[in-house]
Amino acid sequence: MRHLHHIMTLEDWDRFEASGLSVQSTRDRTLAEEGFIHCSYTEQVEGTLNRCYGDLDDVVVLTLDPGRLDADVIDEPAADGTQFPHVYGPLTLGAVTEVVRRKPG
Repeated sequence: MRHLHHIMTLEDWDRFEASGLSVQSTRDRTLAEEGFIHCSYTEQVEGTLNRCYGDLDDVVVLTLDPGRLDADVIDEPAADGTQFPHVYGPLTLGAVTEVVRRKPG
């Protein structure tokens, strides 16, 4: 089973850590707005960081165990045809196996 990664702003991580649940799909978009939560596989993290978070000083990259999620994970194509994992429900703190704070780029 491949691990998933979800990137968050520091503020979104603070909220997630405090509540134990996250409905933040991607930067400035929620699960309700997007329909799923954006994730990346390990080899996709750098591209996602640079494309979506490159203007920020720091972000949090979470590693998630898909077996611990209470939602379906479906690989779906991006505009360029690359398959990205999408989580169709909220993220739970119990699915997080690693938290890395880092600078994009």
